[in-house]
Amino acid sequence: FAVARCRDNCPKKTRRLVESIEIERTHPEIVITAEGPYAAAIEFGRPPVFIRPRTRQVLRFEREGEIVYSKYADQPARPGHFFMTRSGEEVKEAFPMLVERVIVEGVRL
Repeated sequence: FAVARCRDNCPKKTRRLVESIEIERTHPEIVITAEGPYAAAIEFGRPPVFIRPRTRQVLRFEREGEIVYSKYADQPARPGHFFMTRSGEEVKEAFPMLVERVIVEGVRL
């Protein structure tokens, strides 16, 4: 049930993050993790990012169906989705006698 709640609450743009959600059983606790490379940024949000090309003179990306070339890209900050935290709280509400505490410590990198 707990893993299903995490997967339901997880953003599903590419499904890579959903597929990275796993459960570890360590008696008497269970640990649910999201191992995707950008899991922390999705869960907790991220600050604004200034992007410059690494190997070429310009960046190349697609915007609204057209190819765009630029010397830099400025991405705004993104708020967190807190899908793991929300899921833990939902499981705690559904099974208060089984869930003593919900801990969100971070995401393994």
